[in-house]
This record gives sequence, C-alpha cells and structure tokens, in this order.
Amino acid sequence: MAKPPFIYALHIKTTPKKLWQALIDNRFIPKYFFGYKIRSEWKKGAKVEFIWPDGTSSDWGHVTRFQPNKVLAYTFGWPKDKTKRKRPTEVKFEILPMLGGVKLLVTHDHLMPADTDDNPMTLKGINNGWPACLSGLKSLLETGKGCLDFSLMDSYGKLKAKKG
Repeated sequence: MAKPPFIYALHIKTTPKKLWQALIDNRFIPKYFFGYKIRSEWKKGAKVEFIWPDGTSSDWGHVTRFQPNKVLAYTFGWPKDKTKRKRPTEVKFEILPMLGGVKLLVTHDHLMPADTDDNPMTLKGINNGWPACLSGLKSLLETGKGCLDFSLMDSYGKLKAKKG
C-alpha cells in the first residue's frame, strides 16, 4: 500500500541562485547530504548517482525536471531496496523566492511503508533523513557550515555508539 508524499518546507536566508548551486554542486552537497557527492550532467533525463566518500556508488536515479533556480526533481532508488514498486520514488525541490529569502519546498513521492522509520534516533527513512539533510542545507547557506557531523552515523543512517 502506497503512502502519501513526504512534504517538507523551510525558509532559508539566501537567493534562489545560491540555493540552486548548493543542490547541484559537489563543493556543497557533501556538507549537508550525509557526506555523499552526486554525479550527474544535471539536465532532464540525465542519470543521478550518489557517491559515498570512499568512492563507491550508493543510490541512483534520473533527472525528471530541471529548471535552473526554480525546480529540480529526480527519481531515487537504492540497491538494498527490496520493496515491490510500481515506479521509483521521486524527490522534487521547488525554489520559491519569499520575503527576502527563499522557501524550499521538498516533496518525496511514490513512497511505500518501508520508506519511513518510526525510530526518531536514526537518520534512516525519508521522515528522518530529509529533515536532517535539509537542516544542514539551511545551516550551510546561512552560516557557511553544516550542522551535523555525519561521521557519527553508519551508511544505513543509524547513529554509531559512542566510545568510552
């Protein structure tokens, strides 16, 4: 049974152009997106590949919408996903100038129950991962620094146990 889309909105004190760059430029992406880099030609139909810091490929998709400084959307799949789907999930970023800043509206659609996690002490699941990622994006654009230390989580979004 499908789930409704995950929708998250936030206001960022930045410009549409700077936010757009942060969404597609690997000088910014790893600082807020769990250490990933994203490899893509960034045009409609282009492949999107998520690369871990060690260089291995993790997730993938294809660009479905590309309107610079306005809308970016891509499908999203991952190797460990065993969920039977009619179509891949899709995430859309809408950039809306508002009140001297930008409203970023993120919609992740075509979700299934396996795409969320009820444990709030993890970054696993769309419902836990996107708020962490987008908080980091907002912090990066407003202060120049991300707000989370991604070295404290494993590759599945689970927080690592503290030593000592």
